[in-house]
Amino acid sequence: MLVQSVRQHILQQHMVNAYPEPSDMTTEEKVAMKKREERKEKILNHKVAGEMYTNGNPRKWKELVLYKFNAVYREEMTLQQLLDYLKRNNITFNQSEKLVIYPIREFLLYIAKEVGKDLNV
Repeated sequence: MLVQSVRQHILQQHMVNAYPEPSDMTTEEKVAMKKREERKEKILNHKVAGEMYTNGNPRKWKELVLYKFNAVYREEMTLQQLLDYLKRNNITFNQSEKLVIYPIREFLLYIAKEVGKDLNV
């Protein structure tokens, strides 16, 4: 019992949160976080022509593409590398890769528009 509580204490001391606890945030930080979450939901709920080329829930591949958006924006990742990343994360396609690139590209362009960045893909 004592070992478990010590372990929990150590884990809590070394845990790094991406966001502060809501009780530790100022009102401005809470509003900014809420706006960010709303923008993320708007992006993930956006319908993309050809999203049915992927099997399963479209939200899954959209979350992965959103996660890698900055790498594509900084030209650290190509569309083909992004497609390979999706495959490594168990996203399967019911069309050829040549066709699947189009909805992914369209979604990247939509993200860029929403965040106010110019993207060349």
